Amino acid sequence: MNFGLITSCRVIARGSIYLFAAAVLWGWIGLSSSVAQISNETEEQSAGEKTEDSKKIDAPKAWRERAAKSRAKIEADKPEYDRIKVLYEIISPYREIRRRLFHERDFSFAEAELPKLLTKISDPLAAFQYSDAISGLGTLTVDKDPEDLRAIMKEWTEAMPDSHYAWLMRGVLAVRYAWYWRGNGFASTVTDEGWAQFRSAMGEAKNYLTHAYELAPTDPESSYWLMEVCKASSGSRSEFESYFKRVTDLVPSHISAHLEKYEYLRPAWSGSWPECRAFVDSLDEKIAEQGRPILLVAKYSTLIRMEDEINGKPSEQVERQRLRTWLDVRKAWLDHWPDDPTVHAYYLIQLTKSKRYDE
Repeated sequence: MNFGLITSCRVIARGSIYLFAAAVLWGWIGLSSSVAQISNETEEQSAGEKTEDSKKIDAPKAWRERAAKSRAKIEADKPEYDRIKVLYEIISPYREIRRRLFHERDFSFAEAELPKLLTKISDPLAAFQYSDAISGLGTLTVDKDPEDLRAIMKEWTEAMPDSHYAWLMRGVLAVRYAWYWRGNGFASTVTDEGWAQFRSAMGEAKNYLTHAYELAPTDPESSYWLMEVCKASSGSRSEFESYFKRVTDLVPSHISAHLEKYEYLRPAWSGSWPECRAFVDSLDEKIAEQGRPILLVAKYSTLIRMEDEINGKPSEQVERQRLRTWLDVRKAWLDHWPDDPTVHAYYLIQLTKSKRYDE
């Protein structure tokens, strides 16, 4: 891992923790597939799309092969990996929750720590961080077998059946497990067993997440993940919109919910490009109403992606505009949350990507 680029940023005077956080996030981006996150979701193809090559793919086998390569890379780069891991925990405390949960089966620790995050979601940045924590805890990772993770989640719900956190996390993991079986290719590449396991796991996820919502309707994440289940299971527009409303009634600037709605509105799923455009345009009003820049992430993520998909590969001019846009987004975050080290880290990374080292 090369930290020279980060070090060249002349930002030490702003505080070492910001530099540490920036180095961590930059390193994590470069090593994301090998450290802990081989994602099994696909946001590109709907169940009905076809390709000329209909060769069936054993998705779990492919996942395990990638995981084995990632573990080998971690071992080869272990000193650097350990450095990243230590620094990353400065700004990602949920990783300690994950370690205690999946390696020590310490359910009480998770039950004690997660409420500390949930109770702060009235602040949009805190809501974003809580959402990120739930997603991170429910990710399939290279250090644990997916079946072991499912067994641990089952054990948690059995040990604490009245905990909405247990059912929420079991539901999130079930969504990831469904995509583990389906893979991220076109529908024509999925095996019969892959489809059967996908549908079964999505059904389980809906039950678990619905129960989590019933236990704690003020937690937006159960409804957010039900949006994903609804989309993946070809649920109705009214059902999807009901989940979206439940999330945004609690957290109006929920980034992931807005990104998920954009995905649902894409032609590949259940919508059209005019609907996508109208939705992206509607974000301006929300951003102005809330007076907070958090939804700029959703706006520019969707806008850039939509234009790329409609117009094809972006030009160099578009790529340069993309960097300027993201720098503006991160600067807006920094202006609104000047004391948050994570926000400083994101801004430093964006300066580095834009090659503005002197700043």
